[in-house]
Amino acid sequence: MRADREVVVEIAGLESPTICDLAPATLAAIWASIRFLPMPGSQHQLLERYFEGPCAERNVINHLAANPFLAIPVGECEVRIRWANPDLQQA
Repeated sequence: MRADREVVVEIAGLESPTICDLAPATLAAIWASIRFLPMPGSQHQLLERYFEGPCAERNVINHLAANPFLAIPVGECEVRIRWANPDLQQA
C-alpha cells in the first residue's frame, strides 16, 4: 500500500479539485456531496456502497493501482479521484 495517501478529489460540475488524504471520512464526504443528485435508484445504491461500504477505501486504492484515475459519472457531474503525487512508488 502507498505510504503517501493524498489524492485529488474533484466533482466536476459541482466542486473544484481538492487534495486530501484517502480515508473513510473523505469517501463519506464525497458521498454526502453527491447523494442527492438526480440518479437512478440502482446507481444510488451502488455509489452508496462504493463510497461508504466496508471495502470502500480498499476498492479505490485497488482501482488507482491499476488506473491513473477513477471517474464516475453522476447525472451531469463526474466524480474524479487520482493520486496527488502519481510519481511516488508504492511503499
